[in-house]
Amino acid sequence: MMNDSIILKTEEELLKDEKEFRGFFKNASLQEFWKAHFLKYNFDPEPDNFNWEYWRKIPLMTKEEFSDNLRLKLRDAEDEMSFSIFNFLLRVTSGTTAKKPALLLHYISEAEKTIEDLERGIRLWQPYHIGLRWALTGILLNKKNAGKSQQFLIIDPFKIDSKMANALIDFKAQSINGLPSNLSKFAAIFSSFSGFASSIKKIIFGGDFVSRAQFEIIRNFFPKINDDLIVSDYIMTECGRIGTFCEYLKKKYGGYQAYHPAVKNGVMEIVNADSNGYGEIIVSKIKPDKAAIIRYRTGDVGKALREKCPCGNTFSLLLLGRADFDYIKCAGTLIIRKELERVLNNFHDDIKEWRADVRELSGVEPIGELSIKIKPSEKLSRNKNKIQDISLKISGGLFLTPSKTLSDLVADKKFMPLRMEIVDEFPDTQKKILLRKIED
Repeated sequence: MMNDSIILKTEEELLKDEKEFRGFFKNASLQEFWKAHFLKYNFDPEPDNFNWEYWRKIPLMTKEEFSDNLRLKLRDAEDEMSFSIFNFLLRVTSGTTAKKPALLLHYISEAEKTIEDLERGIRLWQPYHIGLRWALTGILLNKKNAGKSQQFLIIDPFKIDSKMANALIDFKAQSINGLPSNLSKFAAIFSSFSGFASSIKKIIFGGDFVSRAQFEIIRNFFPKINDDLIVSDYIMTECGRIGTFCEYLKKKYGGYQAYHPAVKNGVMEIVNADSNGYGEIIVSKIKPDKAAIIRYRTGDVGKALREKCPCGNTFSLLLLGRADFDYIKCAGTLIIRKELERVLNNFHDDIKEWRADVRELSGVEPIGELSIKIKPSEKLSRNKNKIQDISLKISGGLFLTPSKTLSDLVADKKFMPLRMEIVDEFPDTQKKILLRKIED
């Protein structure tokens, strides 16, 4: 199975790494986990013939495949885990990019154990599938740093209430960590409680992309924190840190969606790129080999740029969104492509083609906006009243939360009214992107 692939390493780096990857691949081809994966795709491993063209033939792996064969991964890692059990954690993904949440085996290196240099932190994550991991991480940190107490206050982002204010001020957290949407919601709810913000020394984004509207709300709530203490690395539950934030990239590309690759002991790839260079991001980490992950599909879309940065890095990665653009988070809602298709299919005689853009507008809280461009039928293009009628019906039938339509959210002042735009033709591109998020 050959994939068109761009590997984000220089020729010199690839040549230097080839021997190490060949040795890893020879060991991996003997492990039960990888045997099962290769058998599924009728892939016959030939470690002695390894080179980077051969690497591109190795089948990609999905979250579901990793989770389904986890028992084999645990069996392969049994010997190593028997004497270093505290280096391993089971992680669970949120389920937003897969059919179901995936259970994964993750190795905690010594370097990762010392990432948290602050003693008290707030974690805005759903308690049961990620909060437990933070509790276990706290145990590991306390075990390693004898005499230094690590305390994590785990708050369900869906149950944030201003009544928590005094307790949070008393906790005197030094760091706060969460999804950008959770952090912006937190900042908006507690905007009148300045005493809380004064103790925070570090802000850590994770799990999703940061919109400008979200960042402005968070930045205004924590005005005394220097930008270099706002950490917005590209981090995945499955793989850890795979992209690092850079001030130069922020200035050049105007936001927090440009990174330098940070895959230690591994590689990052872009596969099946379109005519604009955007493709799915693939990650491999080969150490430790018993907990390694090869050609793992992140579900994210990005573009690789080979450019010399003043910070010294050679490659940059621009993130665009999720692969296939099945959903977009916006102003506390999920705009789902299938839901859009369900509603727009009611007007298949009037709408030949469509594209949807989503953006967040700045305010005390982010306000969402949905714009739909349509190529109308000849009959519809001459009937402005019917276009307006279709717009109202779409707003009234399109659910952005389990119980609220776009019309409801407009009435609640959470969204702007739907924007409809008529176009004669859409650009002829290799990949038809129906749903995308725009960063102004």
